[in-house]
Amino acid sequence: MPIQSPSLRPATRADAAFFVDLEEACMRAYAVALWGEWRPSATVESFDPAGMRVILMDGQDAGVLVTGPEAGHLRVQKLYVSPDCQNRGLGAWALGVAIAEAEAAGLPVMLTVLTTNPARRFYEREGFRLAGETPERLTMVRP
Repeated sequence: MPIQSPSLRPATRADAAFFVDLEEACMRAYAVALWGEWRPSATVESFDPAGMRVILMDGQDAGVLVTGPEAGHLRVQKLYVSPDCQNRGLGAWALGVAIAEAEAAGLPVMLTVLTTNPARRFYEREGFRLAGETPERLTMVRP
């Protein structure tokens, strides 16, 4: 089923619990498979919404997109879509927003994905190519 009315809004401190829960729902299994434990990037108390955008689907919170400029590229730092909203094109739509922003600035897009996360195939379908790898992470770039 295709997505309806996707949009983005800036995240606020009020999004802390949503982010913490979403990150765990999207990443826990891959982290445990890699490190044997779950290590969240933030807690509700330490959550910092700077640079974060909430992905909305039909006006409801459905995901998170975090991007930021780095030396010579735009980095997609986080892209999470709620499991009940996945496989509807919402992640591709949000990634397309980041790609368009990078293209407007004349920059390539870079991201990393855990080696245990099958999202690599999604990023390859979206035009990303492997640029480097460690035992934990794959670095991918879209020129």
